[in-house]
Amino acid sequence: MAEDWEGFWKSGSVLNRIVDFARKHYFAGVPLGYLGNLKNKNVLEAGCGTSETLVVIAKKAKKVTGTDISKKALDISKKKFSKNGIRKEKYSLLIDNIQNMKFRDGTFDIVFNAGVIEHFDDDRINSRPLQEMIRVTKKGGKIVVLVPSVYSPYYLYYIFSRVPGLNRIYPWDEHRFYSYRMLSNQVKELNVNYKIRLDWKTMFLYIVAVIEK
Repeated sequence: MAEDWEGFWKSGSVLNRIVDFARKHYFAGVPLGYLGNLKNKNVLEAGCGTSETLVVIAKKAKKVTGTDISKKALDISKKKFSKNGIRKEKYSLLIDNIQNMKFRDGTFDIVFNAGVIEHFDDDRINSRPLQEMIRVTKKGGKIVVLVPSVYSPYYLYYIFSRVPGLNRIYPWDEHRFYSYRMLSNQVKELNVNYKIRLDWKTMFLYIVAVIEK
């Protein structure tokens, strides 16, 4: 998986630039609506990619940390933090595996990601990133996970791109799209307090799990 994402961020393809533009101008602010008050908070984005959202959060939170498996993505992230005038002491960027993170238990006030969990293959592996995100969150903290939903027009685009010969119009290999029940059942197994939301502002592109520890 690491090699796949490293190749994606290095490609510089037209599709890559379109995805990056959409993330920056349309979707970067979506997670903020679920994270709550960021003042004096220590925030982790586990699977930050090129950190469009994390740069915005850094201007509001005490400190932010971004992890990813792609060195290229983190190199791009560093440039974005610098370009936005974020002081180095306000952020950390680390290569890490979301299924086995290096942080101690209860390190962060808020842990989140968007568009990450769906790229893991089966239910057993798929739950491991969530377990790790909960583990590194402080008691009383919040975990927010945004995944693509089956209720979005984007899902139809994905299905269309599975037709042989058309897979090049979609930047990733096969991954999950979640229904309300699918995400609820997965989170329920972790024995935590949670709520599931459909994000109408993105035309239901995201379905969101908000977990209270």
